[in-house]
Amino acid sequence: MTATQLSGEIPMMVKRSFPEDDNDKQIIIICFHPNNKIEDMNKQLNQMNNHVVFYTELESCISFIQSIKHEKFFLIIFDSYACELVSHIDIFQQVHSIFIFYTKPEDFKYLFHEQLNIIGVYHRLNFFYSALEEQINLIAEQFFQWTFYDQTNFSKRDLSKQSSDFLWMQLFHDAISYFPHDEQAKEDMMNIFRLYADEKLYQSNDAIQWYLNNSFLQKLITKSLQRKDIDQLYQLRYFLVDLIENLTRECHTANVVIHQQIKLSKHELNHFRQKQGQILSMKGFLLVKQDIVLPQRSDLVDVHLEIKCNLKEYQNKNEVLFDLNTTFQLENIEENDQTPLIRLTTVNYGQMIKEKYLKDTHRQIENFSIPVIFSKLMCDMNEWNQSRKYLQYLLIHSNEQDLPWIEYFTGETFYEIGQLNEARLCYDRAIKSNKINLQDSAVVLSAIGKVLYSQGKYEEAYDFYQQALTIQKQFYPSDHAHIANSLDDIGLVFGRRLQYDQALDFLQQALEIREEYYEHFHVDIAISLDNISEILIDQRKYDQALKYQKRAMSICKEYYPSNHTYIALLLFRIGSILYHQEICEESLNLSQQVLTIMKKLRSSGHLDVACTLTHIAHIRYGQGMHEESLQLYQQVLALLIQYYSSDHLDIVQTLINIDHTLLHGKENSEQTLDFFQKSLTMLERSYSSYHAHIASNLNLIGNALRKQMKFDQALEIYNRALKMQEDYYSSDGIELVDTLRNISHTLSSQQKVDEALLYCQRTLTIQQNDLSSDHINISYSFNSMGHLMEKKKEFTQAIQFHQQALTIQQKCFPLGHSTIIATLKFIGTIFTNQCQYDQALEYYKQALDINEKCFPSNHVQLASNFILIGSVLSTQEKFSEALDFQNRALAIREKNYPSDHVFIAHTLTHIARTLFNQKTYHQALESYQRAMSIYEKCYPSDHTDIISNLNNIGDVLYRLDKYDEALTYHEQALA
Repeated sequence: MTATQLSGEIPMMVKRSFPEDDNDKQIIIICFHPNNKIEDMNKQLNQMNNHVVFYTELESCISFIQSIKHEKFFLIIFDSYACELVSHIDIFQQVHSIFIFYTKPEDFKYLFHEQLNIIGVYHRLNFFYSALEEQINLIAEQFFQWTFYDQTNFSKRDLSKQSSDFLWMQLFHDAISYFPHDEQAKEDMMNIFRLYADEKLYQSNDAIQWYLNNSFLQKLITKSLQRKDIDQLYQLRYFLVDLIENLTRECHTANVVIHQQIKLSKHELNHFRQKQGQILSMKGFLLVKQDIVLPQRSDLVDVHLEIKCNLKEYQNKNEVLFDLNTTFQLENIEENDQTPLIRLTTVNYGQMIKEKYLKDTHRQIENFSIPVIFSKLMCDMNEWNQSRKYLQYLLIHSNEQDLPWIEYFTGETFYEIGQLNEARLCYDRAIKSNKINLQDSAVVLSAIGKVLYSQGKYEEAYDFYQQALTIQKQFYPSDHAHIANSLDDIGLVFGRRLQYDQALDFLQQALEIREEYYEHFHVDIAISLDNISEILIDQRKYDQALKYQKRAMSICKEYYPSNHTYIALLLFRIGSILYHQEICEESLNLSQQVLTIMKKLRSSGHLDVACTLTHIAHIRYGQGMHEESLQLYQQVLALLIQYYSSDHLDIVQTLINIDHTLLHGKENSEQTLDFFQKSLTMLERSYSSYHAHIASNLNLIGNALRKQMKFDQALEIYNRALKMQEDYYSSDGIELVDTLRNISHTLSSQQKVDEALLYCQRTLTIQQNDLSSDHINISYSFNSMGHLMEKKKEFTQAIQFHQQALTIQQKCFPLGHSTIIATLKFIGTIFTNQCQYDQALEYYKQALDINEKCFPSNHVQLASNFILIGSVLSTQEKFSEALDFQNRALAIREKNYPSDHVFIAHTLTHIARTLFNQKTYHQALESYQRAMSIYEKCYPSDHTDIISNLNNIGDVLYRLDKYDEALTYHEQALA
């Protein structure tokens, strides 16, 4: 390569101002811990990132944050100091990523705030380090100069849903040339040039020399391509087309080896090491020159690049310029000395992969143009805002054939960010266009159905899905992917109706078609698997659901990066399964990952954020944090009210979640009854045909009435629900089980044991006919049978039923579960009632072992275990041991519940009984009186707990020789 004299006609651009270069940015980790007792973490953080700073004073930390101009910075804040985030929201909302770490697990409290970029709240170091490292890597990847693609088996796979920076570069190379190369385009380009350079006359044939001779232009184009800055690239379209055409015209074939010294970040070099054998391209035009001056940066690594060129590229003396779509193969990396050697070879894979991608996309819709396909690619990459900008520019210059598709994909960009009304307007314009044919209109009809579904108008959505399916059956064979799409959509509507068998039928049909059509590997197969697993979760078939999810995840990981919405969706579902299996910490960790992805890609107020927050609230409720879960449910409700119409099914469900927490977490049955009535009114008003949902709500009302011991009213409500379900499903449908069980429980509470047994046996018969013999739901019926046998004093049979339940539960949950704990306690209670205290303690302690293994040390479930053990020890006159367990229970409940919660009163009553039996009457009286003050706030005066406690206080006063006072309390109890 020999030197050539550059033409004097080509101007040197003088940089007037230029934004901060992305590649100059560093990541800073800021730790705020007033006690600074984190030496081990200090070492670990410095291994992860070059720049870590520690602060022990809040004011200094804030001053440093305010001084940061361009760097990305993470904040790690510890323990209760997290409250400072909200107190200084104006400062901390500019932090890119916030991590909250609790050094004491028992202090853990989840925090969500719409204006703060909280990645997660942690108390386990492995989860924390993993989340931090993932975020560092995601930020680092944004600044990578190269993009990789795994070409393995690409020719055998359908690439139509592939999304990557590599494909973006290949397709942009072609798409940019579809814009008119006219005077307006040239004027737009010159307007950019005038901002930064002395204005000179530009000629299209000089594009290469302009690029080579001006570092400003190189940086501007490279940055715009790396950021996928559609606005800037559109303004530069005239020059980019010239540059690409000049490179195509002036290149020549040569088999040479060229060398270049480059700088890579440690993260990008590690990325190269992991990708050996794969193909890659530069995020821009690669310029190799011998006299390049490299930046002096301690955080960058010197790398020697060897490129074997066997394709066409532009050469000019000591410079080689590679086109935007040039593809290389990473042959290997040698690290024999201090400077790694990266060997690349130019290959034709990029062109082949692009052609395969276009072919597979046209297999779906034949008349997609390359510009339209490019917008689709950006949608698949979650680049919705950039896609919409591109479509707006495309609309200015498009041909008539593209108009309906421009409207359609513009609608897609609105739909994905939750702007449903705007999406519908675009879809309506697309469907009304006289340029869309009947065959393609099915795609748009399905999209309209999708909007209606999201708006909670499921039956209207169903009509559009059916219209689309009718059209598709006219034009496609029965095993075409478009048919599968409609079957999948229809299946989801059946799922919303709670008609799970019909839903699974449609979803399985869709899966079978997709597996045949795509030969077992495609994102749409993963979507089918996920939809099926959602129904299986609702049916409590968690192991099956997890198998579907793992297969779906294995597919999506081949298509998408770790921060893609599809990955987030699958993580969400896996987290849901783990929650039901009571693997709560791992479930919470996955939910936080999902929340981070959704907030970054969409917004803090998006529906997906609300769904994830709901799941986190479920987890915190399951962990006994009822007050915290209630706050999260209320935040979800506020988000949904902004997003939906007032009667949307998701709003109804959120109200039910709040009510359920009030009923079972806060023991407030009066307030919850009002809420359940409100949600019932909403269902009957807006979803009058959704009898399954209405029946479910009626069951909740019955539960609240049963909690108030209004058994006749509860039975009336349950029977109304049962009739509705029998009409909606059938008299032996599995969907009736919960209602039948509620009726049985209520009859049992009324001491109508034989009637209760009839309903319980009917429940068990339905389950045994519909479910596998080891289904977890059958264990619940065995336990119910055990309770009823216990009431009939048939203790041997009762224990046998509970043991059958235990066998199923231990098979379903080998790592432990609250259902196992409950069953062990049931068996222990039967032995207690038979005065077989040693056997009872054996089962209670087995339950305690699982409790301590599965739940944190302050979990509310432990409290009930402690009380049961304490009661037995008290009966055995081991009073000191008994009081130790009972006081531990009280400490847990006082930490987790408000001071006037009825559970605290129950615990005080247990303590008082032990003190009474120990003949420490004054202390017993104090505990009974504390309990009574709570009961009087929570219950009406005729409640059994109040009557019982009045008698207890009377007994204590009698033992203290206060006969008149004792008589007064006993008389109050009789009244």
